This record gives sequence, structure tokens and C-alpha cells, in this order.
Amino acid sequence: MSNWFEKWRGLAISLAISGNCIGQFLLVPVFTAIVVNYGWRISYALIGFIMLAVNTLLGLTVIRGNPADLGLQPYGRPELGLPRKGASRSTTGTLPEDLGLRMALGTYSFWLFLAIMFVCGSGDFLVTVHLMAFLTDFGITFKAAGNILALFGLLSLGGILIAGPASDRFGNRWPITLTFVLRFMVYILILKYPNEFNFYIFALLFGFTFLITAPLTATLMGRLYGLSHVGLLSGFATTVHHLAGGFWAYMGGMVFDRTGSYQIIFVISAAMCLIAVGCALLIKEKHHGVSGETIIEN
Repeated sequence: MSNWFEKWRGLAISLAISGNCIGQFLLVPVFTAIVVNYGWRISYALIGFIMLAVNTLLGLTVIRGNPADLGLQPYGRPELGLPRKGASRSTTGTLPEDLGLRMALGTYSFWLFLAIMFVCGSGDFLVTVHLMAFLTDFGITFKAAGNILALFGLLSLGGILIAGPASDRFGNRWPITLTFVLRFMVYILILKYPNEFNFYIFALLFGFTFLITAPLTATLMGRLYGLSHVGLLSGFATTVHHLAGGFWAYMGGMVFDRTGSYQIIFVISAAMCLIAVGCALLIKEKHHGVSGETIIEN
């Protein structure tokens, strides 16, 4: 998606990823009902079959390679010829060298963003894995908790549709910063005032932030390091996100088993949100050029 759009890149990526939110809103209640009535095995088998059928069909009939490989220009790029491999066009007309993973790891902005993705993945997986158990501990029925999780997914649609266009207009730092400020506030809300109304507020507002970093990852990597290696750089950052998520979901379960409460893990998660805010504000959102073997963070 990043390679196919130069104009409105953030919006295009947001629209593509919005299917995740719509799917969660529509399918979670359905699969919740299937789990209740037929068990988790049938539910898993059905999800797997749908994923296999739909993604195989799209992969074979819709998805194409990069526009340069097909002799096409990305949408919104002036007709000045295709860029050479390993370069991206800047606003000055020069072609600074794009950075691969090894050289990006030599910049502090990349490490700051990896820290952000660690915090983001931790919160995402902690909440999605434990939210229903957390809610039922306070007397909310399993079915109602499933509906709240579905609303969680629907609200993430609003966040993701705002994040992409916002990155086109204002850059990536401010949407990321506001995301973790909001997460910090809703963590504090349920820690201080744990009641059913506030659980809905938590699910809705946290859901709003849930997928915001998804389009921002690709747009930020392209802006900092060019588009030649945006897939590798985005994939590396997303891997950190998911590894952190798996680890933190496990830690949430372990903490609950030992203390009988999610309070400690939520307190730590709230503090981590403040770390992410600091990291976002320190990122220098300009193309990181290269001269010989010297990386220049413009």
C-alpha cells in the first residue's frame, strides 16, 4: 500500500486496515455465539476456513506487485520517471538514499519507534486477551462482555480512519503521542473507578486507539527511511509489537493468577504509556539521509 500511493498514503493504508475493525465488530458476536453453543473447536475451524478461502481468493485475484515492477507510477507522484532502486524522491527534487534495516538500526529514531511498538503491542494484547475475563470478574455476563469486545473493534475503525489522514496532514508523531496519552487516561479511569459504566468507556476509548499505529508504522518508516525497504522495516517493528504483546498477555495472566487482580499489570501498562509518549516526542520526523557510510539524521 505504501508503494502504490504517494498522495494520501496514510488514508489508503487506513482504509485497507479498517477491514480488521469491521471484521471484529461483525464476527466477534457471531463467533461468541458459536463458542457458547458448539464449543471452541468448531469456532476455530470455521475461522480458519474463512481465512483460508478469503485470503487465498484475494491473493490470487486482487493483490499485485509494486507499481515500479509493472511500469506504473504510484498515485499522486508527478510524471518525472520512475525512481531508481534504493532511492526515494524528496521535496527538493534530490534522491536521498533509502536506508535498509541495518542502517536504520543505527539511528535513534528507529529505536525510539521500536520502544513505542513494544508498549503498543503490550497494551493491545493485554486488553484483547484479558478484557472479557476482566469484565466477567465484575459480574458482567459472558455474552455482554463479547458485545463490548465487538464495540471495541468498531471504535478502532474510527481511530484508524482518523490516523491515516492525520499522518498525511500533521505527520506521525502527534497521532502517536495522543494515542498513548488517551490510553494512560483510561487505564487510570478503571484503576480508580472500576464500575460497569467506566468499563464501557475504557473499551470504547481504548478501542479507538487500538489500531492507530498500524497505518502510522508504514507511513513513518517511509518518511524516515524511504520506501525501498518499507516492508522490511515495518515488518521488523510489527514483529517487536507482536512479541511484546505475547509476552505481556502472558504476564497479565501470571500476575492475575498470583494476585487475583489485574491492578498491578494495569498500573505498569499505564506507566509504559508515558514512556511511549516521551519516545514519540523525541522522534525526528524527517528523512534520515546517508552519505557514504555516514547516516545523517536531518
